[in-house]
Amino acid sequence: MNQIIRAYIFYGLFMLLMAGASWMQEDSASLIFLKFLGSGMYLLSLEGLRARFPEGHDATRSLATWIEFKLLNAVLFGALIAFVSFRPDAPLDATLRGFVVAMGMMATIEIGFLLYRRRKPERPS
Repeated sequence: MNQIIRAYIFYGLFMLLMAGASWMQEDSASLIFLKFLGSGMYLLSLEGLRARFPEGHDATRSLATWIEFKLLNAVLFGALIAFVSFRPDAPLDATLRGFVVAMGMMATIEIGFLLYRRRKPERPS
């Protein structure tokens, strides 16, 4: 299957999954539509982030640059979680708390795996 078609299928399924989660939260039709669109924007944002940190430079990237990439990735994930779990009547502190927790968890996991992989000695094949 063509790589572009696979990407569209993946994007579409991810957007439908987020719309389904919104529907299960009993959101209004317009809010479901906005969350559907926002989840697609998340995936496009990840691709834009990868353009700033090209995969071809991964092998030579410094630790500081890797951590920057992982933190920005975590911010995008936190934004997705805040967007998908958004309720119009929710207070700002609850929305902000959800964003910070999601971002913090993702940053901890991503940076933890990064540091683990950098410490782990290579096994000969």
